[in-house]
Amino acid sequence: MNDSRGRNKFSVAVKVVVSLLAVSSIVYAIFALITSSVFRIQSLDILPVREPNVTSFDKVKEALRVRLHPLLGQYIWHVDLESVLTEVEKNQLVKSAKIRRVLPNHLQIDVTLHVPIASVMGRRTSEVFPLARDGDLLPPLSLNDAINGPILSGMKFLIHPKLRKEAVRLLLALPKKGWLSLRNISEIYFDKTRGFAMTVSPSGADVWLGSKNFAQHELHAQRVLNYLADRHLTGRIIDARLDEKVVVKLRNAP
Repeated sequence: MNDSRGRNKFSVAVKVVVSLLAVSSIVYAIFALITSSVFRIQSLDILPVREPNVTSFDKVKEALRVRLHPLLGQYIWHVDLESVLTEVEKNQLVKSAKIRRVLPNHLQIDVTLHVPIASVMGRRTSEVFPLARDGDLLPPLSLNDAINGPILSGMKFLIHPKLRKEAVRLLLALPKKGWLSLRNISEIYFDKTRGFAMTVSPSGADVWLGSKNFAQHELHAQRVLNYLADRHLTGRIIDARLDEKVVVKLRNAP
């Protein structure tokens, strides 16, 4: 009986040792795996959330690659995603971003860029500042890289954020279609007497809108532009600042 008990104890001891060795082997294998080079970051996949302006996105992508280069070679588990997000959103062209780990060794960065609604002419005629919808100025671009949209002319737009926000409000009030739609506005300017005015393409007519009731004044101006187009006339100045009437000066009028 003593021999039987001894064999049982020995058998239990062997099983315990085998189990510990197995567990140790598994733990070691897992540790070796997660600390192997397989889980060191090898690439940063920087992707646009929607179809971007190619020039702007390429610049953002290159800037982010330089800023985030120190992440390469780090273990993917050790990367603080919130810190990466903070670094990405320091780029002024980035509106928002999402960061996620893609096993075994990639970081994916989905980037949403600000969508400029217009451009503001810089101090040099060779550069413009894209204008975001919240009225903020984005980093300058060369005139050749500017978006296809209105240009706000005049130093006032560079130095007065409130005026830029009013200009955005004017642009957002424009009709979706017709002669006075956003794609037909080539230039916007401002002075204290006339308020906001804009040049309409391709006719080159100047439309004066004042400083308030933009939607109403734009609607009146749109009707006048339609009337002139139907009769093959070209307006030089369309003064829609008043609520009651629109004053038109034809191209050949004195």
